[in-house]
Order: sequence, then structure tokens, then C-alpha cells
Amino acid sequence: MPRRESKPDIAVPRKATFARTAEDERATGWIVKLSVVGVEIESLQPPAEGSDVVVWAQLLDDERELMLRGRVQWARSSRFAVQFGLLGVKETHAIVTAGRPAA
Repeated sequence: MPRRESKPDIAVPRKATFARTAEDERATGWIVKLSVVGVEIESLQPPAEGSDVVVWAQLLDDERELMLRGRVQWARSSRFAVQFGLLGVKETHAIVTAGRPAA
């Protein structure tokens, strides 16, 4: 799958959990970069490069936790990046809104 570009990335220091499937035990990490294309997460338990994952995060304070599916594009000792699959309107809105400066 070719890499998609989406600039700028949105810096969102938010807690996230992730797992290989929705039924698996979740690991914890912190979102360090977020865009409508994907997410970079810092974690002591990065999944393997190329694996499919589910990421859960509450991007907006007054909203429920979102479930985002994607594939790990790269993984290092304490960080990894996930390229999202197709996003719905609710997910796209939450990602874009999370990056707006507070008024």
C-alpha cells in the first residue's frame, strides 16, 4: 500500500490503548502525532511492523472513546506508526477538532 501524505500532522498528547483485535488485551501508549492518515504512538509495547491493530482513544473531552483500525507502518523500541484504514465522518471530525487550538 503506498504511503499517503497529509500535512500538517496534529500534535495531540493523549493516552491511547491498542491491540491486534478488538477482543485482545489492550496495551497502553501516548499519541505523539495524529492526522487523518494515521497516528504515531509512544509505548513500551510496540506491535510488530506490518501487523493490523485497533487503536482506542478519547480525542475530545466530551466525546466517547473512538476505535480506529489500521496497519503498523513502522515500529521502533518505544514508538510505532499506524496508517488508518477508511475513516467515518465521526472519526475524521474528532481528529480534525482535536488539533484545533482552544478558543
